[in-house]
Amino acid sequence: QLSPSLAQSDFPLGAMTAMALGAEMDLVSSKGEIGSEGWDATPSAAAMPFLALEAGEIENRLRKHTIELTEPAIAKTAAFERKLHEVRLYTDQNAENLKQLHQKLSGQENLKLTVESFRGELFEWDKERRDHQHLMNEKLCLQEDELSALHRK
Repeated sequence: QLSPSLAQSDFPLGAMTAMALGAEMDLVSSKGEIGSEGWDATPSAAAMPFLALEAGEIENRLRKHTIELTEPAIAKTAAFERKLHEVRLYTDQNAENLKQLHQKLSGQENLKLTVESFRGELFEWDKERRDHQHLMNEKLCLQEDELSALHRK
């Protein structure tokens, strides 16, 4: 724990610094000497600025180390997010293309039905034409037979 004078000092302390100072203060004796028999949590007046400076350096090193450790993960995550964004755009584009193909397919189905209907009508007309042609040929043959019979007489 921090002494009241150190906790209210002019040094801006983060959580890591406060913990580091608390740990180092346990090592300082009431006389300001490290390693003496009478341990007390109150540092000497001369040791306080040194401890705050050390704690600040420790905190800065920890922050730099944390940044060094997290930068690759952040870079990978950013690259993954960019790739994910590209994949989403590609997927959206494919979905739009698929929607257009379905619309064209339904239009083709309507056109196919129209062509089949027209093909059926043409088949009926062709059948009627052949029947009529066959009927006309028979009539022509009968008339030729009648004419030739009249010529023979």
